Amino acid sequence: MVKQLNSNENKRLFEGMPDHEYSGDLICNVIAGMSRAYTKGKVLDVGAGTGALLKAIKAKVAIGIGIGIGIGIGIDLAPKSEAVQRGDCTHLDFGDCSFDTVFCTDVIEHLSDKDLAACLTEIHRVLKPGGHAIFTTNNNERLEQRAVCCPECGCRFHAIGHCQVFNEERIRDVFPKLGFKICKVRVANFGFIATFGWMAKLFYLLRLHKLKPVYRITSDMFFAAKKMGPNQIDIKQ
Repeated sequence: MVKQLNSNENKRLFEGMPDHEYSGDLICNVIAGMSRAYTKGKVLDVGAGTGALLKAIKAKVAIGIGIGIGIGIGIDLAPKSEAVQRGDCTHLDFGDCSFDTVFCTDVIEHLSDKDLAACLTEIHRVLKPGGHAIFTTNNNERLEQRAVCCPECGCRFHAIGHCQVFNEERIRDVFPKLGFKICKVRVANFGFIATFGWMAKLFYLLRLHKLKPVYRITSDMFFAAKKMGPNQIDIKQ
């Protein structure tokens, strides 16, 4: 088992991480493209890092791809750009129903059980009724493969702080109970798509990854979730 990091530990980890290690900057155009059908109005990016995703979304709007967005706000525990505000995903400093779209990319795998529940509750709260939340995370990650040991205390933790494992089954079980309807799920390797463009897209379109399943070509998961009303929440355990 790997240690679940709290928000202060995650903050220290990411404050010490060089900007060039933010893999999200490489795949921001891929995520912006996948999410264009769900992106509109006022947008919040939770865990925005350098702010690259918001820039990619605005760039696609500028050339007429997707629905126009209004104000775009990015927050992060350890901002890597002056354009990103400091903020905690477990305590969003915004009013109820403030945003039409909320992005939360490569964040939820870093959260403890307690912080995960708080983060999703907060995202649901700040979303407008019918608004969409866009998530990315690792798909069926093997946490132990990247576990390291602290030389001082001996505890084992993931090298970049991951402490949750997600797959489509878990997503479709957990999120409806918290007030979300899953609209779309896609597994792929977003870095592969970002690097090889249309050839990678054709690879997945032809379902070639199904011929011989390999973890690295289905290592990422994208999913879009719509905010449901109180009378629509699935409370079955």
